[in-house]
Order: sequence, then structure tokens, then C-alpha cells
Amino acid sequence: MSGDAIIQESTILAPLFSLRLMEYDPKRHSNPSQRGRSENEVERLPEFIANNLFLVMLFISLLTLLLWNLFGAVASLGQVPPSEATRLVNHEKAILVDVRAAADFEAGHIINALHIPGAELEGRKDELSKGKNAPVIVYCNRGTDSGKAGRALKRAGHEQVYVLKGGMESWRSANLPVTRG
Repeated sequence: MSGDAIIQESTILAPLFSLRLMEYDPKRHSNPSQRGRSENEVERLPEFIANNLFLVMLFISLLTLLLWNLFGAVASLGQVPPSEATRLVNHEKAILVDVRAAADFEAGHIINALHIPGAELEGRKDELSKGKNAPVIVYCNRGTDSGKAGRALKRAGHEQVYVLKGGMESWRSANLPVTRG
């Protein structure tokens, strides 16, 4: 009985151990008769897509999300690190806009920042109308929610709108001044 079990186990594992490593053969890949093979594979692409529609759609969706994350979210806005933000505030009189919740703003914010929560931005754009030519730096906690507010300010006519890269977390990690209240 145990001998039969050993034989069955070895026949199951045999295909795993019989794999060969493929080596690159330049003669095989440069052979003109092999070119027809790749054309045949291209002709079978629609069949592959039809048989694996779910996987193809998943791949396309992930690729789209990746590209949106890299280029689409704040592509129309400039991202500035905390050091550049301080330069813009000190030399170009940039306006800082904090779009976080009131509790987060009270816990600590950048000095002289205007607090306009993201949900209230549409109704309070007029508070920023006096400085449409001045740079505006929008920030949130991590730099993820400020892009939407920045695009809204861009549509309202502000020419120079920036997003603080990394948000308030990057400001604090750079040991820059924060005030409460």
C-alpha cells in the first residue's frame, strides 16, 4: 500500500521536475520562417482577448487608474514642496488656503493660512478674489484632497494655483512653523 502511494506521488511530481530552461538561440529568432509564427500569434490576439475578457478589462482598468494617479489628478496644478511654498509666501506673497476640516485646522495650521473647507470652497471663492494674480497654495492633510480645491480655484480665474506636495504632513516633517487656533 505504501509502495503504491510512493509511485502515485512520484508520477504527480514528475512533470514538475522535467521542466527545461529555455535558452536564447539567435538562429531560431532570425530565421525568416519563424516570422510567420509571430504574425500568426498577432492574428490570434482577438481570440485571446475574447477568451480572457475579464483579465484584459482588469488590466486596462488598472492601467487607467495608474495613469490617472500619476498624471491626471493634479496635472493642471503645480505641486510645490514645503521649501518652495515658504519661498512663494515670503517673496511672492502667496496666499495659503487650508481645505481641511475645522477640527484639523484648530489642531494646527500654517501661519496666516485661510481656512476654507473643501465643501465650502464654491461659496467662499470671493474671499480670494482680491488676490487673483497672487499665487495660491492649497493644502490638506496629505496632499490628496487639495487637488480638487485647486482645480476649482483655477476654474474661478486664479492664474497661479499650487498644491502643497504631501500636505500638512510634509510641512510638519520639514519642521516648519505651525500655529494653533
